[in-house]
Amino acid sequence: FAKGDTVYVKSNFPLSNGDKFTVVKKSNQVQSLKDKSKTLGVIITKFGHLTVISRTKNNNIYRALINETSEELSAGYSLIKYKPKNSKITLNTKAQDVSGHVVYISNKATEASETQIIIVELDKEKKISQGQVLYAYGKDKTIKDPFTGEPIVINGEKIGKLVSLKSDKNTLTCVILNSSEPILKGFKVSAEDF
Repeated sequence: FAKGDTVYVKSNFPLSNGDKFTVVKKSNQVQSLKDKSKTLGVIITKFGHLTVISRTKNNNIYRALINETSEELSAGYSLIKYKPKNSKITLNTKAQDVSGHVVYISNKATEASETQIIIVELDKEKKISQGQVLYAYGKDKTIKDPFTGEPIVINGEKIGKLVSLKSDKNTLTCVILNSSEPILKGFKVSAEDF
């Protein structure tokens, strides 16, 4: 089914004509970098929007119009109540005690760049406000001290600027505002600008 088509949807709760829904499907799980056996959450991919047109004789089945879709829809997708989002985000550049590592890149990509969505696993549970500015840092490098032979860890360089869109207790969903090189899973993220 595509934009402009009508479809039949089943609902376990009453709907009204004009109700709007987002069509979603679970795509994959996000695993912790710290504890590989721990699942941080499930990625929900949005595919389009529907509007209820009418109820059928069976009270649980409704006819709906596909308003928009990013791909052809079929059985098996789920519906969630459509909530228009405030498209304005106020940036907060005040440094907070926030740090973590990239654990997921949108569309199952191996690297991310400007405008892509990433998920960050926080080092400690903390609620972060929408609009918090964060920075991504490349991998740390270890070199040997030429005199003692001891390993010296050099912090990775700042390579990108992010802004938080959504916060859960141990994860942040962020969009990349800019980056000088691709951001990879495992890269450090911090609200502090080193």
